Amino acid sequence: MRCTGQKGPGRDRVIALHRSRLTAAELGQGTTWAVMLHQTNGDGLCGWWNYGLWLSQRGVHVLMFDLCGYGRSVCKGQDDSDQVGQATAVVKFARDHGATRVTVVGASMGGAVALPTASATRADAVVDLSGPPDWPGTDLDQDVQALTMPTLLAVSPTDPLSVRAFRRAIKRIPAATKRLDVLPGGHGYVMLGYPGGWSRLATTVQQWIVGDYP
Repeated sequence: MRCTGQKGPGRDRVIALHRSRLTAAELGQGTTWAVMLHQTNGDGLCGWWNYGLWLSQRGVHVLMFDLCGYGRSVCKGQDDSDQVGQATAVVKFARDHGATRVTVVGASMGGAVALPTASATRADAVVDLSGPPDWPGTDLDQDVQALTMPTLLAVSPTDPLSVRAFRRAIKRIPAATKRLDVLPGGHGYVMLGYPGGWSRLATTVQQWIVGDYP
């Protein structure tokens, strides 16, 4: 069993990227997809498993994957450092396999990568949970200026640098629908109530994914 405590009927996937192979797991059915980008701790996509299962029980088709250098993805050459390129390939996979609506959701490192991925792929919405403002290959101040889709930023006061950066960034987002939540609850996944007992933010993210913007 790949993920400790894994439950639910997950389906393994392998997504090709040039000469590389991204390992992924799929939960749920339907045409409303969430592409989930993990944070640095834990075993890659496994950090999303419990929440992904919860989402799949609420009408969301979930696709989690291992960024290069994490989990079981095997990457070569320039693929290894191009996290936005990796995430873009996964969004394309979702669309090629029946997605009519795709929301890119990322936590911590994944949150930083989610923003430029959303603009590059013209995602239907994007969620960034605690993304660091200075992650390699991303530029928060620049990336947010290309976000024309509904955008949800969430951060805890325990990340004071990110709070300040997110307050500045939300003003630069051109999307008509945008929201910044500054909530207690830790960093990244932890803000959702990870690993169980889901928080109000967990419900907000689910609503964002399906296009119900509270």
